[in-house]
Amino acid sequence: MPSPKTQAKPWWRSKTIVINTLTAGIAVITALQGQQIVAEHPQLAAGLVVAISIANIALRAVTFLPLE
Repeated sequence: MPSPKTQAKPWWRSKTIVINTLTAGIAVITALQGQQIVAEHPQLAAGLVVAISIANIALRAVTFLPLE
């Protein structure tokens, strides 16, 4: 829990926001490709979803600074 004196950081320095922005970009690229890559490599796609979920959980566990 941050102390009352903890400074907020700019949103662009948030690792969680960076990871989620990259995830959104990959999702858009996948959608534009007609999702063929997911159909051809379902295990890879599932692995990426799991990895992204684990990354978000880990980042949430170590995040304590508020955003500006």
